[in-house]
Amino acid sequence: MQKIFILLTLTILFMASCFDSSENINIVKNGSFYSYPDITVGKMVNTIFEKVNWEEIIADDGNSYVNMYGYTEDDDEVLIQFRIKYRDNLEKYWEVNAMEMNGEPTTTRGIADELYGLYIANK
Repeated sequence: MQKIFILLTLTILFMASCFDSSENINIVKNGSFYSYPDITVGKMVNTIFEKVNWEEIIADDGNSYVNMYGYTEDDDEVLIQFRIKYRDNLEKYWEVNAMEMNGEPTTTRGIADELYGLYIANK
């Protein structure tokens, strides 16, 4: 009986890990801004926000996007949208496409510096 329980538990853990994140989400999470190559986007946002959710979408324009939803301790919601692009050799990379705070669009200008500053302040 104990062997069945262990086997069932391992199977569930394996299946959960298979559905954990898409390739595109991992490209963003494990990537970094050019200005801050030593810190991943995933580590940065996990340090800044109380809760982080990731979502991959294919929009009406046919492009793939990764949305990061970050929630502050004051329940503010920040959405950062990353567009997945391809280099000539078909290598994938990302660019910040849009940002919203509590549903209101905001500029992405200087986003790397802003996020890094928040990362350092919350580290």
